[in-house]
Amino acid sequence: MSLESLLRLRRTGSRPPTVTVIVGTPPAWLDTSAPDKVVIDSDPARLNLHALYGMEVNLIDIQPDTDLLLKAMDATAAAGARPLGACTHEGACGVSAEHELSMRRYRENLIGR
Repeated sequence: MSLESLLRLRRTGSRPPTVTVIVGTPPAWLDTSAPDKVVIDSDPARLNLHALYGMEVNLIDIQPDTDLLLKAMDATAAAGARPLGACTHEGACGVSAEHELSMRRYRENLIGR
């Protein structure tokens, strides 16, 4: 999982500019081993999300369970992450119209639309 690669990178004093948090099971073709992607596909209380501390994150929801999305949002906030935006089937909320469009396109690509 990418949490481990993010933690290893953070221990070296480096970090990616942003992290994409994917809520749900990503498609098989997506490389989730990179430190700039974190997958939350089950109860985030089981995950150690402290590597997200101080990181700017985009949440991309690709599953239908609103409870899991809300738990993921709460867990990333509790870990000290700084949300830049979120994108769900309902729409996107980001720092600009271009950012929102980019998140929507990313999500559509992940779910195959």
